[in-house]
Amino acid sequence: MKTMSTNYSYIVSLRILKTGVTLLFWASLLLFCAVLIQEAKDCLIGKYHFFSINPALAVANPNDRTTLREGGRLIHINPASLSLSFAYDDANAFRKDSWVYAAIYIPYAFQGLIFLYLLWCLKKVIDTIGTDSVFQHANVRRIRWIGVCLILSEVISKLPWWFIKPFIVGLLRQNNIGYSSPASYNVVGNWLTGLLIIALAEVFRQGVELKQENELTI
Repeated sequence: MKTMSTNYSYIVSLRILKTGVTLLFWASLLLFCAVLIQEAKDCLIGKYHFFSINPALAVANPNDRTTLREGGRLIHINPASLSLSFAYDDANAFRKDSWVYAAIYIPYAFQGLIFLYLLWCLKKVIDTIGTDSVFQHANVRRIRWIGVCLILSEVISKLPWWFIKPFIVGLLRQNNIGYSSPASYNVVGNWLTGLLIIALAEVFRQGVELKQENELTI
């Protein structure tokens, strides 16, 4: 009786897990498409005149908020949250800074695609749990790609700041706003997780090969 109850709980939990991951993937896909369409629509009609940046810098006076107005743009610097917000009342001013917007959001779009592919691989792996096809080379590739996606996401997340750092630093210097670079960065992040998952994929591959050898022996 206890065994039947345990098996039933396992089946229910597995179904909830599979359904949850499936819903997460499709919800993420719909959200990504909606945001992408809205961003493209607003930019094409010249409506999108606001964006924000979280620079890898610390402003000298963390309690002071600075608002700068120049050339049709309003720049709000919030040292407490380490963010800069750009608002435009002139379409020409926005077009002048559109490369900054592109440098920020194009990598984010690629990150979104990578995240969707990661979720898809995870969904396909979880779909095979509880079946005879869980130990297969296709799952090895999917697990490996999950690790690769995490590493790629970490790399791409650094790209915006590499492009816009000279612009932000020049803006702060031009307005005599003191700043400093953080003493250290978190270099672990998704790198370590991605490498661990790739190593897990290799262990899983060896398990698949052992299973196949045992089946051939039998």
